[in-house]
Amino acid sequence: MSLRRALLLLVAVVLLVGMVPLGLLLERRVQTALLDRAEAELANAPRILEDRMTSVKTVRMMHAKDFSAMPPLVDAFERGELAEAQQMLETAAASVQEAPVLVDPSGTPRVGPGPIPTELVEATRRGEMPVAVIQIDTLLHLLALAPIGTGEEWMGAVGGSTPYNAEEAATLAGLTRSEVVILDAAGEVSARTVASPLAVNLAAHAAQDHGAIHARSLPDGDVLVTAASVDEGTVLFIREVDRELALLPELRRTALLTTVAVLAFALLIGGLFARRLAAPVSQLADAAEDFGAGRPEQPLRSSAMVEVRRLANSFGAMRETLARRLTELEDTNEALESANQELEDRQERLASLQAELVQRERLASSGRLLAQLAHEIRNPVASVRNCLEVVRRRGRLEGEAAEFADMAVDELLRMHELAERMLDLHRPRDRGDGTCDAEVVAHETVQLLRAGASDPKNVSFTATGNTRATIPPDDLKQVLLNLVLNAVEAAPEGSPVEILASRSGDRVLLEVLDRGPGIAPEVESRIFDPFFTTKDDVHGVGLGLYTAEGLVRSAGGTLCAWNRDPGPGARFVVDLPAASPAPSLAAGPAP
Repeated sequence: MSLRRALLLLVAVVLLVGMVPLGLLLERRVQTALLDRAEAELANAPRILEDRMTSVKTVRMMHAKDFSAMPPLVDAFERGELAEAQQMLETAAASVQEAPVLVDPSGTPRVGPGPIPTELVEATRRGEMPVAVIQIDTLLHLLALAPIGTGEEWMGAVGGSTPYNAEEAATLAGLTRSEVVILDAAGEVSARTVASPLAVNLAAHAAQDHGAIHARSLPDGDVLVTAASVDEGTVLFIREVDRELALLPELRRTALLTTVAVLAFALLIGGLFARRLAAPVSQLADAAEDFGAGRPEQPLRSSAMVEVRRLANSFGAMRETLARRLTELEDTNEALESANQELEDRQERLASLQAELVQRERLASSGRLLAQLAHEIRNPVASVRNCLEVVRRRGRLEGEAAEFADMAVDELLRMHELAERMLDLHRPRDRGDGTCDAEVVAHETVQLLRAGASDPKNVSFTATGNTRATIPPDDLKQVLLNLVLNAVEAAPEGSPVEILASRSGDRVLLEVLDRGPGIAPEVESRIFDPFFTTKDDVHGVGLGLYTAEGLVRSAGGTLCAWNRDPGPGARFVVDLPAASPAPSLAAGPAP
């Protein structure tokens, strides 16, 4: 074998021996990385399910509570008109995409997806609002109930249910990037997103250790599976190994083509190297033969050293080319990493926007429902109140009858005012003049509060500087009334409630200070949310501070709340844009 062929064979063997194990190692690492990523995402699936179950149960419980608080529905139960109550419940449940559930006074489900566990009905008798996943036939249902009356006055229960069907399985699959199989209490397939044979096989090999990752070899192929419980049922999250490793065949083809290209290139370079390296050796051998045969010595051509130098130069050039290609690859990798980071940032922003849209849609849906209910009950309540007023004035009621009539009129008046407040959140407002003198409005508010027969608190007002602000006077009066009444209710009997108005640069500040218990840390971030209140259901619905904050925000200002330092008490600050002072047309407000 010639030196040239030996060198070429050596180059080929070295490349194959080096690149084949490297390719196998790389494939193994890629396979391990893909499976590790799949296991990590699969391990997170039960937490995602738990979070979704918590949020869905909360929404269903809120809906059930809203149903049970509908005055017309409660009135129908009191009158024994269950058919009328059923019709109202079906309408309300349809608006929130739930199936209605109604339990009559005997504890028997009148409307619902099927039999309801006795323990859930008994829980409503105790005044509880149970939320549970139950099995009806072969399908799981999320059921929420709220009582109509409690204890001895329990008249039944209402609520809603949603099935754990293929749609819910598809939702979970999208959230977890996994295939989903929902099993009932007997371990039978209730809903799925995978082919039927795989679902049946997984149901037969369901993981008992919930939360752990299990590898299963099934006739359909190898899978990774984890299980999580949903009360009576089980949810399986599945990753098919073949699907996770679908990238490997393409990587193998790419690695093979790369190996062939590198080998061809190396053989070409090796051939040139071998020919130029063998030339000086052949020249030396010829000279040795000539000397052995006694022939005249042939001088060595200096071209031998030139070829070596040229070979060295060729290797230097090749090294520079490879370095340049490596630099280009590094630049490409950095660009890809930057693009990946940008993509992750966009995904995070998209997720945040999606969560915000979901929250806004939930608030809008609740507001529309409450506005509709307020509109429906406002006129009947006003009519009943007027009738009671006529009966109270003309019936000449005395004693206990008169007292009960007064109580009924007061309660109907409160219901009418509540309906008007809920409608105010969703009807257009005629704002009138866009500016007002905060000092004048505050004086009017204080006088209005002092004129109230039920106001036992000491409400005072102090103003300094020019307090003309950019806000309609009716809006500012509504804001101050809501803030002061909230402070009056929170403050101890006889403690002062202060209103301070001042000018700071181009801003007008209005402060409402009380000596109450202050704002608890756990509710500080939620006090301006709609329908959030720390009061009982009789004294508040959580719209006062929400309405005040909205009016201030619409005027270009801010409404903030802190605890007083030093305490005790709370401090509400209204920050409004200052307006140019209006011409004085009359004397200022009376103190």
